[in-house]
Amino acid sequence: AHVDQLLLQERWLPRALGLGSQLYRYLAVALLDQSGQRERLRQRQKGRRRWSAGLDELVDHIRSNREQPLTMADLERLSHYSARHLTTLFRERFGCTPMQFVRRQRLEWALERLTAPQPGDTVLRIARDCGYRHSSNFSVDFQRQFGHKPSEVLRFSRGTRPL
Repeated sequence: AHVDQLLLQERWLPRALGLGSQLYRYLAVALLDQSGQRERLRQRQKGRRRWSAGLDELVDHIRSNREQPLTMADLERLSHYSARHLTTLFRERFGCTPMQFVRRQRLEWALERLTAPQPGDTVLRIARDCGYRHSSNFSVDFQRQFGHKPSEVLRFSRGTRPL
């Protein structure tokens, strides 16, 4: 985490030092050994399930079909996992249920659209484009996720009113 934090702050550093990703992994293991955290991490990982390529494909599908009315049954069919197993895996990986993940993806896309609106964009149009059938549900979810009404974000993006 320390190395990642440093690299996020100083993106030029690895190139300047001529470091490759293999070296980062080596440094991370050395830091884990030095701090005595390696065994604790091993024990924590033992209890976790493996994340499969099939689930990565499902996540990619969700992200690329944010506007589609995806249901849990669709996710089960696409992944070949039961709803219960998918829920367990998504909670382990993302800290939410599969449908909460779908909602987050839609809301993040909506935020992108609201902060860079095209001419003629309205909250209703963006909500529908992002897979919401009812603008009231969209507004409630958006405000809960980001702390602002979508209409406020749209007005601010157009420069008509500060948040």
